Amino acid sequence: MTPPPVTSQTPTPAEPVLEVDGLCTEFTVRSRGLRHTLRAVDGVDLVLRPGETLAVVGESGSGKSTLARSILRLVEPAAGRVLVSGRPLADYRDRREVYRDVQMVFQDPRSSLDPRQRIRAILDEPLRLHLRMPAERRERRIRELLAAVELPETVLDRRPAALSGGQRQRVGIARALAVEPRAVILDEPTASLDASTRGVVLDLLARLQRETGLAYLLISHDLQAVRRIAHRVQVMYVGRVVESGATEDVLRHPAHPYTRALLDAAPVAVHGGHTRTVRLSGENPGPFDLPAGCALAPRCPLAEESCRAGRPPQLSFGGTHLAACPVTHRQVAADLSATGSERREKEHPDDPDDQ
Repeated sequence: MTPPPVTSQTPTPAEPVLEVDGLCTEFTVRSRGLRHTLRAVDGVDLVLRPGETLAVVGESGSGKSTLARSILRLVEPAAGRVLVSGRPLADYRDRREVYRDVQMVFQDPRSSLDPRQRIRAILDEPLRLHLRMPAERRERRIRELLAAVELPETVLDRRPAALSGGQRQRVGIARALAVEPRAVILDEPTASLDASTRGVVLDLLARLQRETGLAYLLISHDLQAVRRIAHRVQVMYVGRVVESGATEDVLRHPAHPYTRALLDAAPVAVHGGHTRTVRLSGENPGPFDLPAGCALAPRCPLAEESCRAGRPPQLSFGGTHLAACPVTHRQVAADLSATGSERREKEHPDDPDDQ
């Protein structure tokens, strides 16, 4: 049974832990002897507050993982800015200082944990390098971290290969928490786990957030995981954010055709059986020939000429729910108008004397 969404527990507004403004990330590649610029992240904005989980979702190639790496400067952005608790990332002296405030849990713990090190050394390293703790305090902190992620102390003398996938991911989470960061980027944290272990790890992350007030930026294509722990969602398509809002609004009432197509492939438990299905045609546009207007227009059955002429703006679908689709915006407005007319007719039927 799928647990209820967490949107009813959305934290009250607070000063942002992480702000991203107009972030663009480009790669230069060679093809047939020519140099091409590939824009993997195209003008993305986001705000993340304490105690909140913001999920960034999309298919492979949507730019969501590149966005995460750009925030941490594992990939250098071409434009835009990143603020951590109001401080520009550009003001940080080096990556080590960045990692003190923002940590990352990677998709595959097998590749992110040094196979030669024992678990004690893996957890000791950030305490020694970032916090410069004396040995006695480090040992105490390591045991606290193991308790927090529900691992026995017997794992300390083992190497990653001796642990299960779920245990390795718990070690990755403990390592990220070691320096007490303000935010943690979770890059597909359960993608390599089986279904039962996936649920346990998601519940662990939710509990740690409740206890510590951590902010999570969740990068995922797993909409069941998103509905389980995310407060808000941003949907990316070929580097652009096409829809955003509270998790329940986006998953139950998708506004953008791309979001609707994503949900069509998801279990009904995720979206509750939304009725506005969309069938996209063809494949995603190539990275070097993105259309001038809406990137989805060549595949979208709702596309109009105006969609191809210019990049559509983000429009409000109520509250914080935004989507870059004027076509569905008009449809929703028309539906609301028709519903309002029907309600008024029921509440105020025509008086025969007025005929």
